[in-house]
Amino acid sequence: MNPQWINYRAWHKEKQQMMHVSEIDFRKERIKGRAKDGTIIVARFDEVVLMPWTTYYDDSYDDVMIYEGDIVNVTHKDMTRRFVIDDEMGVLLARCIEDEQHPFVNFDLGMLLDDDDHVAVIGNVYENQELLET
Repeated sequence: MNPQWINYRAWHKEKQQMMHVSEIDFRKERIKGRAKDGTIIVARFDEVVLMPWTTYYDDSYDDVMIYEGDIVNVTHKDMTRRFVIDDEMGVLLARCIEDEQHPFVNFDLGMLLDDDDHVAVIGNVYENQELLET
């Protein structure tokens, strides 16, 4: 098995920091990662929210990886909507957070991203809660 494609980030609840996960130890139930400021953080599973990479990238030239918990802008023709990437029982969904007619409409993430829409990561639910407001 080649686990190279597996990629996680984690939100440390107490430190209020996002980190890129470099190690997961299932026996000790700990993760190790690097925060944006370069700080190495070791934490127990119950201290963090672990978010897997969806295996998708946004449409930017920087190839930004889309993780569970990200907030994305999706533009289709002349309409732009914000979505939260969420995992519901093993199915990745894009949950619309600003549709007045159909609030919290869910779309299969793959279908949404494989369409002709433009997708841009604009934040995440932990560091950018203001983006969840409609």
